[in-house]
Amino acid sequence: MLQILSSELKFDSSEVLRDKWRELLREYQELNCIDFDTENDDAVGKIREIEISNRNTYIVELHKAGGDWQMPSLYFKIQGKHSKKMFVFVPSIEEGNGNFLPSDKKSHLVVADADDEHDDDLTDENKAWNAIKTLLDNRKNEWD
Repeated sequence: MLQILSSELKFDSSEVLRDKWRELLREYQELNCIDFDTENDDAVGKIREIEISNRNTYIVELHKAGGDWQMPSLYFKIQGKHSKKMFVFVPSIEEGNGNFLPSDKKSHLVVADADDEHDDDLTDENKAWNAIKTLLDNRKNEWD
């Protein structure tokens, strides 16, 4: 016999969404040869809605992430407001991720360790926001 135990319960998909965002970030990092930890991964500021050319609207959240031993890195979670598209973007050094350093591997970026040599956070959130706006505008036709 089937019995309803509680009508108050709701299905919680938050773990599924967290896993999807982690997967998207890992794929982006591998594809773009960028290495930083997400042990500490926090949203920074308010979630913004960015409209591009009256056609595409994106919900965008800036994150700061890194391991306990690392300087922070910036990345964005982006999703279409009217679509199911989800993707991430990690700004370059010039676009606000000033804590990135070239590694021993050619064209591979890593994050500076938090030590006496690197104790100032060189991330620039304003540059990062400008970069995401430019990226979305440049790719508006690809992501319809």
